Amino acid sequence: MRLGRFGLIMFGMKYILIGVILITLIVSGFILWSKWRDQGADNLDRSRTVTSGDQPLPGSQVRDLPIEPAAARARKDLAGRLKVDEKNISVVEVKAVSWPDACLSLPDEGEMCAQVITPGFWVVLSYEGDEYFYRTNKDGSALRLDPGGKG
Repeated sequence: MRLGRFGLIMFGMKYILIGVILITLIVSGFILWSKWRDQGADNLDRSRTVTSGDQPLPGSQVRDLPIEPAAARARKDLAGRLKVDEKNISVVEVKAVSWPDACLSLPDEGEMCAQVITPGFWVVLSYEGDEYFYRTNKDGSALRLDPGGKG
């Protein structure tokens, strides 16, 4: 089949039109999905969500944001060590890191550590103006208080 100049233009326009329609459908679908996702967030049971400061002090910068379970476990550990209520401990920072070993780069004296990359978090907590630094694995089942405070 031989197409003339007009035929080639029409042939190309057809594919441009199909491309425009596909892009429109993809963008529309993303917008609808975003709205659906945001509406679902309104239905969360926030009574079970662990937050960065359940009862912030007046004038506090804490915004009651949900935190990683690993940070919640670090906060619980610190509350136990200090013998205070968890709600009085603020989460200052949670940063995802990859530790070079299973001991989170803080081995106890004489401890042998598996030399595997361990995904986890660097967690900074605050209580009465003092900062405490924790290293955790991804789910917080392994955590260590960092006396040096270096992530």
